[in-house]
Amino acid sequence: MDLGLECIQQTIGICDNLSVGRNYFLGREPVKRVFGLPFLDKKKIRETSAKVVHDFGLRDTVDVDDEIALLSGGEKQTFKIARAVTFRNRVIIMDEPTNHLSVRERAHVNELAVQLKQQGLLVIYITHDIFQIHRIADRIVIMENGRLVTDVLRDAMSAEALEGIIRDGGRAPAKGPKVE
Repeated sequence: MDLGLECIQQTIGICDNLSVGRNYFLGREPVKRVFGLPFLDKKKIRETSAKVVHDFGLRDTVDVDDEIALLSGGEKQTFKIARAVTFRNRVIIMDEPTNHLSVRERAHVNELAVQLKQQGLLVIYITHDIFQIHRIADRIVIMENGRLVTDVLRDAMSAEALEGIIRDGGRAPAKGPKVE
């Protein structure tokens, strides 16, 4: 069942040995019928994925028939975000999406998260970098060992104060039950 939810994880979610186009439709491959038999619609795969590559600002040299392994880490994350959005998902869970990325690639992925939020999508951004998330989030939830430590609007607490809560081992007053 399609619930309109997509998870963008830090290292998985694509197959390096498949093309950019095949990765775009991974699990949702378009087919055409020839004499009643289903075949991949390679034309649709190429055309649709080429448009997505262009619309999301991946470099002009990205060819949808190339293996996705040729993309940088930031380009792969951008690609996964593009795939999530163009398949009309309304909730995007980003789990450590900027790990192992350059400063420039981090900034690009964070800007995409802000743009998604501005388009009305719910973005759940999981990270250990409190200063990074404080710049882009509306609301910050800190959990420690399955327990809610704090749940605040960004403007209600500075990044430094939030870092203090984390540094002190989550010794802020618990605001809820243990999450299972």
